[in-house]
Amino acid sequence: MLQASENNFVFLIFVASFIISLFARFLPTVEIYIALFVMLSAVFVFFFAQFRLKLSYSFLPVILFVLAALVIYHFSDYKYNVRNELYILLSSAILYLLNSLLKDNERKNILFVLVFIAILLSIYIFSAVALSFILTNRFEVFLTKELHAMICFLLCVLPLSFIFWKPGNKLYFYVSIALFLAIMLTKSILATTIASAQFCMFLFSVRNELKIKPATIVSPFCLSFATNSIFLIKSRFFSLTFNTWLKLLPAAKENLLFGVGFGNCNSASSFFCGAEYTSNMFLKILIETGILGTAAFIFVIIAFLANVLKKLECEQNKKVYFCILISLLSFLVYNFFNSSAFVSTNFLLLFFLLSYPTNVCVVEKRKTKVNFYCILAIFLPFSLAVSYPVYSSQNYKKAITFINAQKYLSAEKEILKALKGDCLNPKYMSKLSDIYFIRYQTIANSNEYYLDLAIEAANEALFLNKYKPYHYYQLSYLYKIKGNEQLSLKYINKALKIDANNPLYKSFYNDFGKPSISIPASSTTENIKIAYS
Repeated sequence: MLQASENNFVFLIFVASFIISLFARFLPTVEIYIALFVMLSAVFVFFFAQFRLKLSYSFLPVILFVLAALVIYHFSDYKYNVRNELYILLSSAILYLLNSLLKDNERKNILFVLVFIAILLSIYIFSAVALSFILTNRFEVFLTKELHAMICFLLCVLPLSFIFWKPGNKLYFYVSIALFLAIMLTKSILATTIASAQFCMFLFSVRNELKIKPATIVSPFCLSFATNSIFLIKSRFFSLTFNTWLKLLPAAKENLLFGVGFGNCNSASSFFCGAEYTSNMFLKILIETGILGTAAFIFVIIAFLANVLKKLECEQNKKVYFCILISLLSFLVYNFFNSSAFVSTNFLLLFFLLSYPTNVCVVEKRKTKVNFYCILAIFLPFSLAVSYPVYSSQNYKKAITFINAQKYLSAEKEILKALKGDCLNPKYMSKLSDIYFIRYQTIANSNEYYLDLAIEAANEALFLNKYKPYHYYQLSYLYKIKGNEQLSLKYINKALKIDANNPLYKSFYNDFGKPSISIPASSTTENIKIAYS
């Protein structure tokens, strides 16, 4: 068993993980993914050195899901994106394992922290709506991907706030109402419907304990649920979503066994079937990890349901596990029509909920502990290697600064440094091609040397990410400058096949057969593709 100080350490790691994930602002941020992975890996290595962990069969589905994602990485095309998503998947798996080291009261304290975070997010939504009203005289919030992810988090935490309700103390009741109002203010009908259902289920289950009258307390939320459900049906929400799923099926069929790589769904969907957004978490997992990964993920959910139903048979902490069940079901239902699960905060929350009723390992003290300095000697180089993309992003920012200052040689050096630390990033390679092209334009008597280098770098960028249409357009333009119109036409057709409505690509395609125009050097903007227009 762990000592009190060790339990406190694990609890602090959980709290730190959720707080660090918030710095990503519910967006896929590589630096945050790496920070979480390095921190949680260090904790896992420390405990493995000090304790013997006897894993139960409940952890097997998670291991299979992670292994499937790791194997698929080697078959994927856009490895940079897959690698970044694997960081958050591995971090969540470690969190899933560490949760079994905590006692019930410490897990409950983490639930309290999550409720506190939700309160802060609610304040943010209230202030955003108030600011919108001051500026436009309308209560309006635009449902961006960031806000969808925030709504997903609030929906999961709302049932967790029910755990802290006590007869005679209405503080947490008002907290739950505040979270509900924040969800309503986003004007997401689906989220409001689910939140209303959460209140209905919980209030009805504790009507005797809290001594409430269902007719006066439960009825308003039932009415809200019914009204919003009717709005959803009338708005053709389900039929439109179903049609989006049908568009995504070709992407799933093309990569049915292994998928396109964890995190590659949006890029692959655009490439295979022209759909830019995946509105179903399970379909997204199917496209990314194939049948093997999807089956493993479903087994993770089945393991959770089996464990939580066993816990509900006991009277001890029955309310806690019932709220956990409502929370996870809400997460799954909302993400059945959305894909807001795949940001750091929500993914950590998902695996925390999945592990809550599950004891995946038994901890025993090692008789012979692993030498701390040996661990440090191995882990430090590992953490530095993992952190290279963070340093590379700083080199990339310096390169952009040099480009804006028209110092192309310095920009080239910084981009090459960035590629040395993160050779899988197609954005860096594409930017190197831009720099070579500008140098070809600005250096007299270059004899097409820099143009050839630009084409070589653009081909490498396309190799790193074949899903992005801009890489095809970039090659098409460079080959046209080179005088190879056959290859130029080939690549612009591929760009239009992926993104047929892009005005830049259409305009360039329409210029074929016309006299070539000279393109003036332009380097005053961050994105040098303007020079290609």
